[in-house]
Formats: sequence, C-alpha cells, structure tokens
Amino acid sequence: RAYFTPLINSVALSEGVDPALLHAVITQESGYKPGAASNKKAVGLMQLIPGTAQRFGLRSWERTDPAKNIRAGAQYLKWLIKRFNGSLVLAIAGYNAGEGAVQKYGNQIPPYRETQNYVRCVLAYYHRYQQRSRDQTLAMTNPAHRLERASGHPAEEPRDRMRDTSDIGQP
Repeated sequence: RAYFTPLINSVALSEGVDPALLHAVITQESGYKPGAASNKKAVGLMQLIPGTAQRFGLRSWERTDPAKNIRAGAQYLKWLIKRFNGSLVLAIAGYNAGEGAVQKYGNQIPPYRETQNYVRCVLAYYHRYQQRSRDQTLAMTNPAHRLERASGHPAEEPRDRMRDTSDIGQP
C-alpha cells in the first residue's frame, strides 16, 4: 500500500476523486497487487475489464500499467459518481456490477450478493481511510503536538529548560 500511495494520491488529486475512495476500491479489488487478474478478465490494481479500459482510453496491454490502470479506474469512478447524481453507494455498486445493472434495478444496488457485499466492504474501507487521513491531518496541525523521547515522555523544548548556573566557575 505504501509503495502506491503517492501515485494513487496524485491521480486522485488530478482527477478530482477522493484518495480514500481509490484506496478503498483498490484494497477490495486487488489488495494492492498490480498483477491481480480475475476470471472475468479484469486486471490490475483497479481490476479493469477490457471494455471499461478501452472506454477510458487504455489499450489492452496498458491495463496492467499501475499509473494508467489507476487513472482509468479513477475516471470511471468519477463518471459513475456523476452518472448517479453524486451517490457514492450507487457509483460503487456500478463499479462492481456495471452501471447498466444499477439502472436495471431502478437506480438501486442490484440484488446480487457479490455486489451487496462489495459495496459494504468498499464503504467500510473508505470510512477507515478517511478517518486515518483525518487523524494524520490532526496530528500534523495540532499545536499541542510535541515530539516525544524514545521513553514516550514529551521532549523538552530548548526555551523550556532553565539554565543551571550553580556550578559556573567551580572546579
């Protein structure tokens, strides 16, 4: 995960998609394994099938390129979110089952066990990654945040130490 995080975050920023969402989908789809492949011919980090990859500008041999796979997957998610009027739940369902299946069932999560489990899992990962991001931001911006020694006790700031002058001039 750490290896791909800078790439995922960069693509998310450039495509206008929440990085936590991309991480959630990648976690569920491939577990961050760029060589992952399914029996439905989906490949790569975002598990793109040939038709979806082609629709978002990838040639068949480019589907396994992590940067291109993530970008096409992000574009597809963005398109799905717009298609379903901002509904993240329906976009996630559409990513798994296809937008046609979501439409077929009246813009609801299709009654497929796999898709229902997929939506639950991706949303759980999404909320976990969002919380982790908030926690990291808070830790970096909290003015009470102080460095700690290896012992776990707060490190002294130089201005907090009082100079001991009692031994100055003594042998």
